[in-house]
Amino acid sequence: MANDLGISVHAVEKRLKMARAKLGVSSSLAAARLLAGAEEDQLLVPHILDLSGGTNQSQDSGVAVPSAWAMSIPKGPSMIAVICLIALIGQDAPLPATSGAHETVAIAQNNIATQSSDEVYWRERVRREAIAMAKDIALPLNNIESNSSKFSEFFLKQVYSRSLSEAFMFKIMPKDKMQIIATVNPYNQAIDEGIVKRDIVSISAVGKSVNVSYGGHIGTIVRLPAESTFLYAARAPN
Repeated sequence: MANDLGISVHAVEKRLKMARAKLGVSSSLAAARLLAGAEEDQLLVPHILDLSGGTNQSQDSGVAVPSAWAMSIPKGPSMIAVICLIALIGQDAPLPATSGAHETVAIAQNNIATQSSDEVYWRERVRREAIAMAKDIALPLNNIESNSSKFSEFFLKQVYSRSLSEAFMFKIMPKDKMQIIATVNPYNQAIDEGIVKRDIVSISAVGKSVNVSYGGHIGTIVRLPAESTFLYAARAPN
């Protein structure tokens, strides 16, 4: 029947349900019996009286329209198709295409899940890279001046080889002032203004770290062996 009507099985089931509601019955069998009773009168809809006694001429199409409409009720399986047609004719507007809406919601949910998964991955990745970088730069500091070009080049390579986007090595001075020792700062982050004191205080021992987010960047602060010295390393959003 769905093939005969040119619609899906799901659409047929929906139309049948609507047709039963329009006929005021609870089952297709009851609807069939009701239509069988109408078949005895050989009419599905009442006649439209032709007051002029002839045919009405359509002003738009020029097609002659009969003065009265009558439809014989088909028997057997075709009767169910008639019920579907009643529902189709009685619709003021087509049913909304909910499948598209469902697909849109599913895509949105998938995007959110993907973004959340990416954030979790990078937060853990940045933490691991920052801790490893802190270990790597601790050794050269024993032999190289932190303000030398050699150390600056080493610091730069550490940042980009680890897929990080920025890093600061800094020392907390008296009265909580910050001294920047080395930096890679392509985004011009005001890190000395952005770092929160409680994040620093929470790092109790050398090698310990805390995850942070400054300016929307995923970052980690690690305590270095030198007194009151820390490394902040981060990655900007993709």
